[in-house]
Amino acid sequence: MKPRIFLKLLFSLFVASLTTAAVSAPRSEVVSKIETDQKWIAITFDDGPNPVYTPQILDLLKQYNAKATFFVLGKRVQMYPAIAIREVNEGHEIANHTFDHHFLKNYPAQKLVDEIRQTQEVIFDITEQMPHVFRPRADFITTLCSIR
Repeated sequence: MKPRIFLKLLFSLFVASLTTAAVSAPRSEVVSKIETDQKWIAITFDDGPNPVYTPQILDLLKQYNAKATFFVLGKRVQMYPAIAIREVNEGHEIANHTFDHHFLKNYPAQKLVDEIRQTQEVIFDITEQMPHVFRPRADFITTLCSIR
């Protein structure tokens, strides 16, 4: 992958924040940053696994001995299980990003809970890892922020 394309990919896919480490236990509150006196960066990717880009990303992360969190869609984990397994086997965190990326604004609460659970089950059945983090679509967060 050419450096210029890689940088564009990084800017479009990375969400950087200062953090000390991935959360190891489930939490019920929204965490957007963690105060620390050390400089860290959290590398995250959404909407995968993707059969073209995710293997390239994994190769680059491996090359630089870097770890990331992959917020995956349950439907895509079912479609590309080997890639999700590779993410876990290479030491990356795998996290829940809904089953099929619905716009969640008008979703009934129980249906959202069911979709999160369905995705949790799919990820666990395929990777044997239970996600501890959920990220909704960005437009859902924007909608929530504008309501407050």
